[in-house]
Amino acid sequence: MRHAILTHDLRVLTVAQETILLRPLGVDLDPACAVLAARSGDGVSLRTQGGAWYDFATGRFTREVPGGFVDLLPGLSGIGHVIRHGGSFLRADPLHFVDFIGRTPDWWETFRLVPLFMLPRLQAMLAGDWSVNGDAQTERFDLTRGDLRAVALGAHRVEFEAMLATLETSEALPGSFLFQAGGLVNRAMRFRPAFVFTLFGHGPETAGLGMAIDSLVHDAAYGGEIVLVSDLPEDYLRARVGPEAAARVRIIPMGPNDRLDLAGAALAVFGTDLLDAYQPIASADVGTLFMAPVDAPLRAALWAPRCSLWSGGDSPVDPGVIVVPGMDEYRAVLRGAHDALVRVAAERGFLAAQGAARQMLAASLQRVKRLETVEGAACRSFRAHGDWTAVMRAAAGVTED
Repeated sequence: MRHAILTHDLRVLTVAQETILLRPLGVDLDPACAVLAARSGDGVSLRTQGGAWYDFATGRFTREVPGGFVDLLPGLSGIGHVIRHGGSFLRADPLHFVDFIGRTPDWWETFRLVPLFMLPRLQAMLAGDWSVNGDAQTERFDLTRGDLRAVALGAHRVEFEAMLATLETSEALPGSFLFQAGGLVNRAMRFRPAFVFTLFGHGPETAGLGMAIDSLVHDAAYGGEIVLVSDLPEDYLRARVGPEAAARVRIIPMGPNDRLDLAGAALAVFGTDLLDAYQPIASADVGTLFMAPVDAPLRAALWAPRCSLWSGGDSPVDPGVIVVPGMDEYRAVLRGAHDALVRVAAERGFLAAQGAARQMLAASLQRVKRLETVEGAACRSFRAHGDWTAVMRAAAGVTED
């Protein structure tokens, strides 16, 4: 038994200088500092994750063996627990501390034990951006309007037990969850977009990458994460994308098995679980310039019944930006497209696969009726031009490297 302890107002019992300090349940909280309700022999006591047990006489974690045990009693209206030691009850101080008192338990003496492995997931869930029932706007949980009964998510109140049940049945933070509010079932989808680019070796694609990401950050006003799959050194890549975008770039090293071609590595990463935390996921070519904000179409793609193809013109080489709502539903198709590309490369040779990856992905999605083309999208592919980086540079207004 290894459980973190939450107060009724969603603070966490943590260890600070051998004493118990209450900290808000937010992303800044280090789960390793959480006090544990841990079993020892036939009883339950309090200890640190380093193994020091709580001394109920001094109020400090200084014992090598338990200094006493607690009873876990049902909380108010069956919510959580009341923690009793002897004739006293643990109380969460309105400030930042705890003590044991002899009065009749109330909300300040009500706690919820949460399995330690679920604590980081709960933090991520509370800190994430969520879209409810297809709403174009996203919301975050508001802990100032929450307790052990329910937490506010925009205009909705989500039962806290329902949140824990969702996290308990998932190995990671789920991309969506159901909750009841207003007598109806509602669905919340997590909005954490990512743009995926690939870059293999030095060449014109290096210049294209810098211009593509610059247009994505500035002209498209994109504020989410950027995933870059490449075999080039990380420091070199971060210098190419510029300081503003570098902090939001996640670099995934490309290995020899991924080098089908420049775009093929983008499908290779779809064959892993490295993109599972993102939705929607946009696969873009380094020869793409973005002309207008992408936030609204990304939010629309999150709830779309199919993948989206943002047509970037009539390029025979690059189909455009392919936007996948999430990996949960499309994992099998994406991995199948990657496996098909591997077979093409094996049967027809390396050069036969050049430039084929993203066309094959689009074709696979179209074949299973899972792709919808969005005409007039605010992006343009320059791959059809011979000296495409020069044309791209002129379109972007870049006069120097």
